[in-house]
Amino acid sequence: MTPFGAMCSKHPGTTAVGTCTRCGSFFCAACTEDFQRCSTCAPVAHTLAEVGPRFLANLIDTMLFTVPTIGVFFIGVVLTAATARGDSPPSDGLVIFSFCGAALMFLISFAVQLFFQVRHGRSVGKWLLELRVVRSDGSPCELWRIVLLRNIVMQMISQICSIVGIIDALMIFGDQRKCLHDHLADTIVISDPRQ
Repeated sequence: MTPFGAMCSKHPGTTAVGTCTRCGSFFCAACTEDFQRCSTCAPVAHTLAEVGPRFLANLIDTMLFTVPTIGVFFIGVVLTAATARGDSPPSDGLVIFSFCGAALMFLISFAVQLFFQVRHGRSVGKWLLELRVVRSDGSPCELWRIVLLRNIVMQMISQICSIVGIIDALMIFGDQRKCLHDHLADTIVISDPRQ
C-alpha cells in the first residue's frame, strides 16, 4: 500500500502509484508498467509462467495421484467381481486389498511429491516443465505455505463449495496470472529453468 502523498523516488514532483515489492521505493506510473516493482527492479523480476505450462504441470501432478490410486482400486474391484459367484458374497480380502492398495498408492504419490518439493523446491509437474512457486516478492516459498495454503486448505474449501474450485482455476487468466490459491498463499508461479 502506497502512503497518501508519497512521491516517486525518481520523479520527485510526481505522486507515487505504487511501492516496489523488491526494494520498497515508491514509483509513479511513468516509471514502470509492472506496477509491482520500480523501473530498477522490474528488469530482474521473474518471468511469470504461461497458462499452458501451468495447466500441464497441474495435469501431471494430478495424474501422479489419481492414476496409481484409481488403477489399484479398479484392479481390486475387477478381481472382486470376478471371484463373486452367484449368491456368494465377494471375498473380504479382495475388498480390503482394493481400499488398502488405493490408500498405499496415494501415500506413495504424496511421498514422491513431498520429496520433489524438499529436494527441488517444486512438484514433479513443475520440475518437468521448469516452473517454480515463489512468494509474490520473488523470494523462496516455504514448504508449509505450498502444502498447507496452496493445496490442503484450497482443496478443503473446494470440497465444501465446488464453485470455489472453478473460480480458482479461472483466475489464472487475470493479468497477474494468480489463481485463488496463489492469493491465499501469497505466491506466484514463475518460469525457472533447471540448473
